[in-house]
This record gives sequence, structure tokens and C-alpha cells, in this order.
Amino acid sequence: PAPCPVLPGLKMTRHKERLALEMFVAGHNIADIGKALGISRSTASLVLYGKYQFSIGAGEPECSDELIAAVAARHLAIELERLAAMQELQRVILQVV
Repeated sequence: PAPCPVLPGLKMTRHKERLALEMFVAGHNIADIGKALGISRSTASLVLYGKYQFSIGAGEPECSDELIAAVAARHLAIELERLAAMQELQRVILQVV
């Protein structure tokens, strides 16, 4: 992935939401995103999984439909890799038993 931008000391904003999603699509992990944007790892995780609740005054989302689709595709790719690894582990275990 490209180097993470660093924006220390900022509160969670719609702009940072978009940056977090862009960084995720670019291949950065949750811990690096949180650190770069000055938010906790748990807040970064909530943003990346669409569970962060903005206040009413937070404004309109800055995320395009294309960005949301790219985030979904990255989540799917990660899950498919995880499932393939689990299947391989099960195959190895069954060979040993």
C-alpha cells in the first residue's frame, strides 16, 4: 500500500470517514488507518464495517457509490482469503488424523 497520510488530533468527520475507506481499499489495515487518522482502532473498525454512527449535524457522506462498492469488494476478498485459509487448515488436519 501507499504510505498512510497522517492527520493527528482530528475528531471523526465525514471527511475522515472517506479517507479511512479510501485507505482500506488501497490495502491499509485497520490499525494503520486508525493511527494515520488519529482515531482509535475500534473507531476505524466501526467506520470500515459501516457501524459508526455520526451525529445529525455531521453532514452528508463524502463517499461515492464507487468507493462503497470498492470497500465491499475488499471486504469480500478478505473474507474469501480467510475462508480459503480455514479450508486449507481443515484439509491439513484431516490428513494428520
